[in-house]
Amino acid sequence: MFRTSAARSRNKTLQHVALLVSLVLVSCARPEPGKPTGLKIATSLPVFESILGELVTSEDAVYSLLGENDSPHDYQPRPSDIKVFADADIIILGHEHVDGWASELTDQQVYFLATDDTGHINDENPHFWFNPIDVVRTTDGLADLFCGIRPSACPRYQANYLNFSTAMSVLDSTIASIVYPLENQAVIVSRPFFAPFLDRYHIRSLTTLEPSPGHAVSPSDVIYILKQLDTTAPIGIIAQPHVSGGIVSLVAQETKLAIVYVSPIGSKGVAYGDFMRATAESLTSLTRK
Repeated sequence: MFRTSAARSRNKTLQHVALLVSLVLVSCARPEPGKPTGLKIATSLPVFESILGELVTSEDAVYSLLGENDSPHDYQPRPSDIKVFADADIIILGHEHVDGWASELTDQQVYFLATDDTGHINDENPHFWFNPIDVVRTTDGLADLFCGIRPSACPRYQANYLNFSTAMSVLDSTIASIVYPLENQAVIVSRPFFAPFLDRYHIRSLTTLEPSPGHAVSPSDVIYILKQLDTTAPIGIIAQPHVSGGIVSLVAQETKLAIVYVSPIGSKGVAYGDFMRATAESLTSLTRK
């Protein structure tokens, strides 16, 4: 009896150990809450995070470095940014002239969206995300890129791109209808980031107050701009939210033109379509003075 009881006790102990081991193995195999089980994709701007988020699956995760109030032209990378890039399966940036500095944070291969059919950087349109049709073209190869790393999800990546392309066509038509009253009207812009939008929807840019970040037009150029207003009559000024002083304020005071502030890099957690529609609707507040 004693032997039998000891054997039974030993068997129960072994069963408990086996159960504990199996539970540990299951817990190790199970992903932590909030951890992506698919691709980890790193990018720079919130607007790219929004665009890429519509092309990946629910198991994938996209991380952007900048916040909506940051500028890609004077952003100072943090040590945590290097870790984000180191942990990523894919790093996707926009254009060398906008966020090319981010490629120096990693030794991994970096994929630039603004490339032409030959794989060269497209210098003509560094701010392509303000044109939904350009966004469709620049994201054309991403499904294949994702498929190469995660083949099991390939059909979903391909379907997501097709759905995204259709949605962008609808978005393009929606924006055109919203800003139609501004067609062929002239505006003043603080920086050239908004050029793709203006070109796409036939709104004229009278002048750019800062042709490049940190380089405003000269006083003589300001005088020339103010003289042009007598014949051109722009309907307003389009500026970045954090550009509230300097040349923008001076021209606004002299011309009495309204200023519409447009985020140049999008907002975290805001879908690309919502960002673009809100941008278009904000322009409708521009009226002649």
